Amino acid sequence: MAHQLQAIQQRLDHLGTFQMPVLDTGLYPAANVAGSEREYTNYQLVWVRDNIHIAHQMLVIGNDAAAVQTVEALCRFFAKYRHRLQPSSGNQLEIDRPHVRFDGKTLSELDSDSSSGAGWNHKQNDALGYYVWLFAKLVASGKLRPTSEQLEILALLIHFFSRVQYWQDEDSGHWEEWPKIEASSIAVVVAALQAVQELFEFPRVQATLHKEGIDRGFLELLVQPGVAALDEILPNECIQGGGKQRDVDAALLFLIYPLGIVKGDMADEILSRVTSQLQGEIGIARYKHDSFWSPEYKQQFDEEDRTDAVSDNDKRRHLEVRRGTEAQWCIFDSIISCIYAQRFQASEDPQDLELQLRYLNRSLQQLTPLDSPFGAHKCPEAYYIEDLDTGVWVPNDSTPLLWSQANLRLALHFAEITAKRLA
Repeated sequence: MAHQLQAIQQRLDHLGTFQMPVLDTGLYPAANVAGSEREYTNYQLVWVRDNIHIAHQMLVIGNDAAAVQTVEALCRFFAKYRHRLQPSSGNQLEIDRPHVRFDGKTLSELDSDSSSGAGWNHKQNDALGYYVWLFAKLVASGKLRPTSEQLEILALLIHFFSRVQYWQDEDSGHWEEWPKIEASSIAVVVAALQAVQELFEFPRVQATLHKEGIDRGFLELLVQPGVAALDEILPNECIQGGGKQRDVDAALLFLIYPLGIVKGDMADEILSRVTSQLQGEIGIARYKHDSFWSPEYKQQFDEEDRTDAVSDNDKRRHLEVRRGTEAQWCIFDSIISCIYAQRFQASEDPQDLELQLRYLNRSLQQLTPLDSPFGAHKCPEAYYIEDLDTGVWVPNDSTPLLWSQANLRLALHFAEITAKRLA
């Protein structure tokens, strides 16, 4: 098994499957589409969430410098626009949301991305939570020695979570859609705050946070309502009425790995729901009736409409999508493989090993075919039904997606660990 994995890794490296274009700032575009006709997707831009998942992958495989570089670049962006982390006009209830999508080359906001109204959905607590979580992990592990400014931004983000009352704040979450109170966002913030609690072992960090009005008691009181909300919502994504309720969402997988905030029976229930209700032959849908890249998507919408911001009257999101025809995404199978890899390391249960390898194989089978217009052996964002008459599934235009690349690399990394253990 070890030799097979090594051969696969070497072959994919040779084919460029894991090549990631990194900007001079140390940040990564969402997809490698710059200079192509697929720039209409705007995936040459930087997303906070994607960059943290990519940086976390770098950290796991041992590229600490790249992970630190990415986090520090994000901090510079937040510092540049720190006013968005502070109350507007002195009113604690008025929030000018930090942007979670921006120009990674210049660390600048986009003029078209208004923080409210008819702009991008920047109301995404999970994206900010991911940043705090990884920042705290890097500091706790000694891989990042934080500057005073970085710690000040950390404090501003913590106060921001308190001010918006993240446990009951309707945000647009992982999929940047209509705001609702969702477990996947709340849990990321809880994981982030719990990670910050570990930093009080460092005197300089503790002193700076105390100066900013944050101590252990403050953090504990801030974590408690988030934990209580998760106890009420999970294993669902959202339990609100008014058409917002959602019982299963693949974003909940990230609470198991990499966050590790959900374990045991709850993790089992989330895995069971996702694999039984969202898993397709190729990949895994984000949620039931998801209309993003639904069948014949490119035939129905012009380029400017395909990946535009979501609004209440957005016709793209009100399509009637038959179950089983939702786009099947390529960022989830590899995460499930990582989950079962960790379980096998703890249990040595052959069933955990079998599931780890099954989902790794599914992830590898998602690579683009030899005749793909995007090139062979690339990691797509998702597959969608190009033509209902033929029922053929093809990669969507956000190929290769760096988040998919990072997750597949993680799955292979854990498979290598498993192989060494078996040997």
